[in-house]
Amino acid sequence: MPRIDYPASRTTDHVDTYHGETVPDPYRWLEEMQSPEVLGWAEAQTAITESILRDDPRWIHLRQRLNTLAKFNKVTPPIMAAGKLFFFENDGTTSQPKIVMLDESTGEARIVLDVNTLSTDGTVAVPIFKPSPDGALMAYAIADGGSDWNVVRVLNVATGENLPDVLERTRYTPIGWLEDGSAFYYARYPEKSGSDMQFSQVWLHRIGTPQSDDTLIFETPDRPELNHVPLLTDDRKYIVLNTWKDLNGSRIWVLPLDRPGEVVKLIDDDSQASAFSGNIGTRFYIVTQHGAPRGRVVYIDLDAPGEMHEVIPEGDGVVSGYFGGAALCNGHLVVLSLKDVTSRIDYYTLDGQHARSVDLPTLGTIGMHSFGEADRADFYIRFESFAYPPTVFRIGVPDGGVSPFRPPKLDFDPSSILVDQVFYPSKDGTNIPMFIVHRADVPLDGRAPVYMTAYGGFAVPVMPSFGVQGAPWMAWLELGGVVAVPNLRGGGEYGEEWHRAGMLAKKQVVFDDLHAAAEWLEANGVTHRSRLGIQGGSNGGLLTSAAITQRPDLYGAAVVAVPLTDMLRYQYFTIGRLWIGEYGSSEDPEQYAWLKAYSPLHNIKPGVIIHPR
Repeated sequence: MPRIDYPASRTTDHVDTYHGETVPDPYRWLEEMQSPEVLGWAEAQTAITESILRDDPRWIHLRQRLNTLAKFNKVTPPIMAAGKLFFFENDGTTSQPKIVMLDESTGEARIVLDVNTLSTDGTVAVPIFKPSPDGALMAYAIADGGSDWNVVRVLNVATGENLPDVLERTRYTPIGWLEDGSAFYYARYPEKSGSDMQFSQVWLHRIGTPQSDDTLIFETPDRPELNHVPLLTDDRKYIVLNTWKDLNGSRIWVLPLDRPGEVVKLIDDDSQASAFSGNIGTRFYIVTQHGAPRGRVVYIDLDAPGEMHEVIPEGDGVVSGYFGGAALCNGHLVVLSLKDVTSRIDYYTLDGQHARSVDLPTLGTIGMHSFGEADRADFYIRFESFAYPPTVFRIGVPDGGVSPFRPPKLDFDPSSILVDQVFYPSKDGTNIPMFIVHRADVPLDGRAPVYMTAYGGFAVPVMPSFGVQGAPWMAWLELGGVVAVPNLRGGGEYGEEWHRAGMLAKKQVVFDDLHAAAEWLEANGVTHRSRLGIQGGSNGGLLTSAAITQRPDLYGAAVVAVPLTDMLRYQYFTIGRLWIGEYGSSEDPEQYAWLKAYSPLHNIKPGVIIHPR
């Protein structure tokens, strides 16, 4: 490929001072993202890419095949209400899904809300919805243009008309309906919080009244950094607050609704992750990493909040809210866990005795799940793997039966795809798992093009999936490409110890894990570095941008999506301050030193380009 002449990026003499050290920031002007100059710069960069790809027959074929493969029916695990199932459904031909209601007794389904009608360009989404217990009303949140801020509306399910209720200043809030559907609990932020998530509050909204008449249920004005996520218990006697200040842990507080103003703090330490699993009377079941980095199930009685009773001890798998945790269902504890980066389901009695394991279709991932009231004899999951499209299954309790719900149909042969899991040594000798996926007849002889993607942060495990960023792997695999997914430290694949091994001062470990994966692929004859491309988004964008500034000789291409590249100033934008617990802050002298050591923006070497040798 000939050299690409990218549009010039203007530099300035801007300099910042951190703890007595001056640091040049010649691209500070690019922070003004809506300025005409920055928008023009971005358009010029885009034009270069389009000029290269527009007429390339390989790109044309790939886009056409991706469009074909993307056109399959996608549904979410349904929310259950009065014999009705409510779920998102999208056939792959529209920007947004429809919300569908299916009658369990008749099997008849109808559209409740077509989200595509909320905008002309498909940029308005509905991230959350919740039907009332009788299924007559549906509260739903609207997100415009990708904003994290939502407006909650209420729909009459029978007529499809919106009620006058409009609730602003919300952010992915759960909805906790009263039994009679006359009101619901939700969380919002006051205007004084600005763009930050501070001064979180829990409110009660009565249907048909203005938001200004809502009743304030709970707030912590003396602790504005605490965010409260309210969950109404099945018996509707308590609000359980998942309270957090950053993304590395949470507290579990309970508000007894018959004792206004009282707060019972079941877990008041947010140094580890905890998640509410259900309650039987005053006994509250919780998944927690306190005393168990891989997670365990405990119960705490509301009348004795200082006593934690272990029900299911820490095991060889990982139990965490990121991939299910635990829930009460038909007199059992259903535990969704992770073992060597694949999902599993186990049933336990309420006193912690193992009852059975559920057979899933193959090794893969439970990406979403939905439990109804605790006395229901079933729940729903969405399952997928590298060659298994996202499919919703109904799971019976206690029989363990697995049956598909509105399964998709695709034009490809999954039997032609091989999935291997290998373990490779990182720089410090730690074994790191990695999935390698390819067509069975493609030889791994050092010539295969490899698409490698990873994340390595925030205790998020990177699991077997049918695609990346919504695009199926199959188009790439059909062309003879290979997919490699290393499970770097910083993620949650092996619990909190795995996470903490790649955060804060140890963040360089994550980059070392990625470099070691690239070197293993070359040393073991899978590919040559010139045919190895890497991709990552958000924290994964930090990963890929750090990778190419540290080892430009090791990668043939990189896709850096919505990245963090300026680690000295990231905390001043969007919700970056919530990530300080993961990365640290340049405002602290010690943390500044380790951030500057790997910050991609501050480690660019003039004249150096990606050039595998």
